[in-house]
Amino acid sequence: MRVMLNTDILPIVNVGMYESLLSPSNIFDSEFQSEEIIASLSKDEIDYCKEASSYRFDIDAYKKLVAKYAMEFVSDFFQKINDIVIVTLCENAQICSPKEYNHKSDTLDFSIEIDESEVQKIKDATKDNQSFYTWLKNTYQSYPGFISFMPNSKDSFNEDIEGSDMERGLAAYFTFLLRTHLGCTGEEEFGNDYFLHEKISSNHSIEEFINDERFHEIIGRAHSARG
Repeated sequence: MRVMLNTDILPIVNVGMYESLLSPSNIFDSEFQSEEIIASLSKDEIDYCKEASSYRFDIDAYKKLVAKYAMEFVSDFFQKINDIVIVTLCENAQICSPKEYNHKSDTLDFSIEIDESEVQKIKDATKDNQSFYTWLKNTYQSYPGFISFMPNSKDSFNEDIEGSDMERGLAAYFTFLLRTHLGCTGEEEFGNDYFLHEKISSNHSIEEFINDERFHEIIGRAHSARG
């Protein structure tokens, strides 16, 4: 069966791009402002490139790239737990962004395929696992000012894992494995924005994401001048 998951309920990797290390400006801002580039450009050309990088930046293409690298962490996670439960990743990952960043951030949405026999393994493994249910309560229990939509008891977990909210039950169990089986106390210890920042900044340039002919002409000429 296919189940939709996301990094809001299963925090494997941090893909938040608002005022973070993954903000395009924090990865690419200095690309065309290096001393070598500036030396070969006029002030008008520098100003034009700055403006183009802000207003002609293909954010959708950038999100696809972030999703691609983020899925490497997701794949690595499921490989590390396949001695406990086996799932297959689907090729449909995407970054979903909130309309406003007041209370939410970007998430990585992806699908998995999991056989009923593997779900049964989870049911058997958690049936009498009091440490798991204690962890659920400590992790997902609601408190004043916060309402949890994740299972936080044996009854709610069993209800989710067997019902229409299976994704929440699975996400809770996978997060439990992330914290206990893999010993990750926080997402920064598995896949965080620093690692994604390094991957993207080391392998890509801002030129890939700017839809502006004059920008590419200016930068191309600057690169040629550098030899």
